[in-house]
Amino acid sequence: MSGGPPGNGHRFAPERLLSLGVDPHDVNTEAKRIHNIAPDPVRLSFPDGATVELEVRMAEFFQEAFQGEGVDGEGRTYRLVSDGTDDPLVAGRETDDGWETVGEVVTVERAGAGES
Repeated sequence: MSGGPPGNGHRFAPERLLSLGVDPHDVNTEAKRIHNIAPDPVRLSFPDGATVELEVRMAEFFQEAFQGEGVDGEGRTYRLVSDGTDDPLVAGRETDDGWETVGEVVTVERAGAGES
């Protein structure tokens, strides 16, 4: 067993937030859900009712700040960012011309949850 930091070698930072020195109450709730569900796929919902399912590639915290990345079924890359509890989780999507803002993520759930 190596003396390195805990983890699985991926960028999912599977350690509990407390073990990383982060108070779970100081992070965005929806970002915390992505972190807890990853690497399983997630479904994100936006205020206009739109949803997207993503295969999560990366989900990590740096103190209260969150960064995540995933790919939808059409191969488009999404980036997710939040600076903490009072800051919304915002999604952006890569386009041929750069990045466009998709909007604030209002709910996160495991993809396929609630489907029959």
